[in-house]
Amino acid sequence: MADYPPSELPRDEKLEPITERNLLEASDKHHNKGTKAENLEEDVQIKFMSLGDILTFRKWLDDDEIVKLAFGVEEVSDTVRSIANRFKINFFRSYLRFRSIKYKGKTIGFINYMIIPSPERKIAKIGIVIGDRNYWGKGIGPVALRKFLSYLFTHEGVEVVQLDTAEFNTRAQKAFKKVGFKVYGYDDNRKKIFMEIDRESFLAMRGK
Repeated sequence: MADYPPSELPRDEKLEPITERNLLEASDKHHNKGTKAENLEEDVQIKFMSLGDILTFRKWLDDDEIVKLAFGVEEVSDTVRSIANRFKINFFRSYLRFRSIKYKGKTIGFINYMIIPSPERKIAKIGIVIGDRNYWGKGIGPVALRKFLSYLFTHEGVEVVQLDTAEFNTRAQKAFKKVGFKVYGYDDNRKKIFMEIDRESFLAMRGK
C-alpha cells in the first residue's frame, strides 16, 4: 500500500475527480496484443468498489498474511492489528480512494491511491494488494497496475507515480519492475523500498 498510515489517510475532498467512463477508457486504451497476455488483459478489470467489495476487503484484513503485505510488515504486532482493525471500522470514510481489481468478474484485490498536486509535478502515490490467495503469482498484479497507470497518466495528468514496498516483499518488487517502476530511495529504519515511474517512460514502454 502507499506510504501513509491507513488511520491518517487524507479526507475525500483532496481527491481529484474521477469518472467510470474515463477509467474504463484508460484501461482499454493500451490493450496488449498476444495470446495469454491478451486474455489476461481482457479478464482483469479495475472497478469502483461496491458494498460487496468493501465487505470482502474488510474480511481480507482479518488475514495476517494480507495485513503483512498491505502494511509492509514482517510480523503482525498488537499495534499493527489495532491499526488494521481501526482501518476496517473507518473504511467507509476512505473507500473512494480505492478501486477493486476484478478477474473474470470476481473481486480479487484492490488498488489505493492519492493524487498530490505540486508546483513542480503532479504525483500520485499508490498501493496494490491481491487479497485472494488463489490468484497470487498469476501475473494479475502487473496487468492491473498497467491499467490503472494508464488512467492516471492519460486522464488525470499525473506525471509521476510512486509507491513503496517492504524490503522482504521481493515478489512485489519483481512485479513493479516488470511494469517499469525503478527504485529511487530506501528507508533502512523501516526496511522500505521506494519506487516510481514517470509518464514518458510508461507510455514509451506501452508503445504509444
